[in-house]
Amino acid sequence: MLWEAYGVAKILPNDSYIKVGSFIPYYGIRLDDHTSYTRGGDFGLLFSNGAIQGLIYNPFYIETGVELGANISDIALLTASVGKSKNNSIFSTDPTFTARFEFMPSVEKYVFLLGGSFASTKS
Repeated sequence: MLWEAYGVAKILPNDSYIKVGSFIPYYGIRLDDHTSYTRGGDFGLLFSNGAIQGLIYNPFYIETGVELGANISDIALLTASVGKSKNNSIFSTDPTFTARFEFMPSVEKYVFLLGGSFASTKS
């Protein structure tokens, strides 16, 4: 079961925000299409060895923490978060750090998505 519970305060300039709660980190390609094949790969469904294919966060990864989202302009977004994985032991104190930059320029009727993600965690 996957659930998120968080609050978003848009109190920063340029409609930027602070998010606090339990959520999926803003990492990798995020499209507003629930059928997109981008977050957890095939999650072991297509391979008999059960290995998880795809990005480092599987579709059920949740962490509790805080995220800052800065709208740099109408076409650029920078996010950074720090949180504790719900999968870690309750005695673990090492946080996970995540950052993402997104640049979406448009040329006539075409929109391009460029950017990169960074994640750091102690395993």
